[in-house]
Amino acid sequence: MEKNFLSGQTSSEKESKQKKKLMRTGYYLFDVGTGTWCGSEAVDRIFGIETGYGRTVEGWLDIVHPDHKKMMRDYLLDHVINGKNRFDKQYKIINVKTKQIHLVHGRGDLRLDNDGNVTHVFGIVEDMSENENTGLDFLESEERNKIISEITTDYTFVVAVNDDGTMEIQWVSDSFVKLTGRDVTEVKTSKMWKHVIDEDDWDKFNDFIKKVLAEKKAGELECRSVRGKKGKSWIHIYVYPKTNENGRLFIIGAVKDISERKEAEIMLAAEHERLLVTLQSIGDGVIATDTKGGVVIMNRIAEDLTGWSQEEAEGRPLSEVFVLINEITRQPCENPVDKVLATKQIVELANHTVLLSKNRNKPEIIIADSGAPIFDKEKNIIGVVLVFRDITEKQRLLEEAQKAQKLESLGILAGGIAHDFNNLLGGIYGNIELAAMNSRNTSVKKFLEHTVKTINRAKNLTGQLLTFSKGGIPIKKTEPLAPFIKDTVKFVLSGSNIECKFVFDDDCAYCRFDKNQIGQVIDNIVINAIQAMPDGGTIDVSVSNTIIHEKEYPNLGPGKYVKISIRDRGRGIPKDILPYIFDPFFTTKQKGSGLGLATSYSIVSNHGGVIEVESEEGTGTICHVILPAFDEDDTMEADDRKPGLMKGKGKILFMDDEQVIRESIGEILKMLGYSYLTAKDGKEALAVFNDEKENGAPFSAVILDLTVRGAMGGKETAREIRKTDRDVPIFVSSGYADDPVIAHPSEYGFTDSIIKPFSVSELANLLERNSKR
Repeated sequence: MEKNFLSGQTSSEKESKQKKKLMRTGYYLFDVGTGTWCGSEAVDRIFGIETGYGRTVEGWLDIVHPDHKKMMRDYLLDHVINGKNRFDKQYKIINVKTKQIHLVHGRGDLRLDNDGNVTHVFGIVEDMSENENTGLDFLESEERNKIISEITTDYTFVVAVNDDGTMEIQWVSDSFVKLTGRDVTEVKTSKMWKHVIDEDDWDKFNDFIKKVLAEKKAGELECRSVRGKKGKSWIHIYVYPKTNENGRLFIIGAVKDISERKEAEIMLAAEHERLLVTLQSIGDGVIATDTKGGVVIMNRIAEDLTGWSQEEAEGRPLSEVFVLINEITRQPCENPVDKVLATKQIVELANHTVLLSKNRNKPEIIIADSGAPIFDKEKNIIGVVLVFRDITEKQRLLEEAQKAQKLESLGILAGGIAHDFNNLLGGIYGNIELAAMNSRNTSVKKFLEHTVKTINRAKNLTGQLLTFSKGGIPIKKTEPLAPFIKDTVKFVLSGSNIECKFVFDDDCAYCRFDKNQIGQVIDNIVINAIQAMPDGGTIDVSVSNTIIHEKEYPNLGPGKYVKISIRDRGRGIPKDILPYIFDPFFTTKQKGSGLGLATSYSIVSNHGGVIEVESEEGTGTICHVILPAFDEDDTMEADDRKPGLMKGKGKILFMDDEQVIRESIGEILKMLGYSYLTAKDGKEALAVFNDEKENGAPFSAVILDLTVRGAMGGKETAREIRKTDRDVPIFVSSGYADDPVIAHPSEYGFTDSIIKPFSVSELANLLERNSKR
């Protein structure tokens, strides 16, 4: 039997009784700041908790019995306020597992910082439910130390620090000795740490001890350990410096084997690395948040889109990093994390959501987004993950497609009525022109001429509608654009109170364009500018060469272009209206048709270009028209039409399914000096053509209507004629139907084309240029 340090007795009965009491005694070392808790198994039994439970003072008070909760809170508060370090108090607790009430005796030290906050606690807890306090002191009883060593698996130790900085081993637990894998006599030396700390971490451990001694503050360290035959592991060292009544410094400490936790951390780090690699490879932006909406992690795409780096964003509220507004109203959008947390469901952003980015190159990005809750094993929400992508380009393409679809729908309507309407105009036009030319009554002649002007206006209106039709293909010629733009703008501004400033590039490239159609575009833009400045002002018109890069515009390939910019200083266009200005029939004007910009959009698209509008209320509007450039004008065509009414001779075959048109055109041909025969469809025209040729009286020219309902039209008829006669001039006439034949007649066997309704002079010029003599 060993001698009892206090009584000198060696009774085995007393030792058994002492050991039984010590089974109800435990110790703990608690770092309040970091939440690190080193507690013995007895503490777990007394409180019925797992190690680490209640890692705050308030968390610990939750275990105290309600009758003593206020007493203990006031007791601790008194210690904090008055700067007391030692505590000694009996109080009741409720065992967390068994729910039984225990009377415990707590003794120990509080370590406070400069602000009076508790930073560390070292204490001993004894269960007094069945026994009185033994009165034994942890540092004074060797027997107690021995018994504690036998009943705990924690690695504990006490060392004394000499004046010269060397340390003497006062006591180590049996488990600590087992940790080293050495004999107890080897461990209880000044070199005991050589048997514990791995040599690669020896310098780190020495620096740690020096810091604890210098600051006389508790500290903790994680390092690698040598475990004898079992090899290396990881340990957590917690030390608490304490000075006794004689002023001698001791270090009380505990060591825990954290190998399993460390392995788990390493595995978690590896899993985290794999997660990061996966996130970085995803083409969408990904942001994960905690339950408070703070940013936890974001991938590279999210960094690029938001303009925030992971380091900058981590811990910040999502609403600060992920700023969303509605594209149209410009009002803030609801935070998606709040919605996910409230509904616990996957949510998606509404349309027209814009991300305000810190990226200066792209400050506003249209995005599609979804947010989903992150659940733990118990189905509790522990965070939210957002996945979003940049759909700015896709949205622009979709808008362009929607515009084109609207125009195509209108084109179907326009194309369907155009032929019939223009046929009717053709008959009226021809007869009225003939009447005006043959009338000797001045008043009647005047009225007829006014009627012709009205028909021309109707013809122009139909032309606007027909621009939407697939058949509205521009009849292009390669010419310099700048002089034409200048003449057109000056003409529109004639008589207005608007001044114009022109800025043109000296070497402005040629463009291949339809003068009538592009002139119509310029007319519409300039008229809008005039109406935006009713009190007068100045507009700026520029024509310049420009280079378009890959993906700069959805509908344009890279290359050389000519850019027309027309800027006014009027009222500007409201932002909520701007997206609809190219829609057919959309107008804010009381007398407007809503076809001006819609027509312009279609014309420019058919020219292989784009039109766009920038506007700000109170500042003005600028319209840009961008058309493909041509470096050489080797396809330039001169307008060789001659002024005046050109009469001719020869025989003309004219085919049209409308009798009124056949009659009126026949009279016009007769007046121009031609003889003629007519046919109502292609079959009849072929028969007449072949009969005349067999009789030795071939035609000088043939004019064929392109579209004939229920019968052979002009294209098929021309194909048949060309089988027997490749030289006779064949002209195609149309009310501008859905066919590119009018724009490119030579590709379909025709010599030239003429659009109904046409005037006497237009027909005369056509025949004069191309007819056989």
